[in-house]
Amino acid sequence: AAGTSSRMGKVNKLLLPVDGRPMVAHCCLNALKYLSSSNNAHIVVVTGYQSLRTKCALKECKVYAKKHSIEMTVVKNGQFKSGQFSSVKTGVEKVANGEDFFICLSDLALVTERNYRALDSCLSGFDAVRPFVNDIPGHPVLLGSVMKQKILKSPDGSSVRELLKGVKVKELSFSDSSWITDKDTL
Repeated sequence: AAGTSSRMGKVNKLLLPVDGRPMVAHCCLNALKYLSSSNNAHIVVVTGYQSLRTKCALKECKVYAKKHSIEMTVVKNGQFKSGQFSSVKTGVEKVANGEDFFICLSDLALVTERNYRALDSCLSGFDAVRPFVNDIPGHPVLLGSVMKQKILKSPDGSSVRELLKGVKVKELSFSDSSWITDKDTL
């Protein structure tokens, strides 16, 4: 949730309403609903652009997380202007060693707990699981714990797509466009 929404002009798309709440909170709550059935769940939200406003928009998520014993960390990427991968690295730094993790963008308003569940049992024998719709890569992406150090050692100008080229990835094909529909394409 660190991007500048540059394609939206002066509007911070993450603060636009989706189902009565800011988009960033809507997306975060869907991830939290998935995590509510897990033990020792942890969610990391990376802010950057308009960090304070974004953090304030997440108040409902913090209440939900606490109610369901989910650890929620909001961390600011001071280098958010250097690109999305710097935010990925900022978040991944907070992932515990040995833990598998998802990466999801905060403008994918159609991603629900169902999307996370569709991937969560598919990692066995792979370094990552990535959804595709008509050969277009989507999110969330499930990454095995071995990917943490690969991400942290990669330059800020990298991308998850580049990173996945050298590892074992299970590619799952879906017809549901929720995996690839972001605010820029709504």
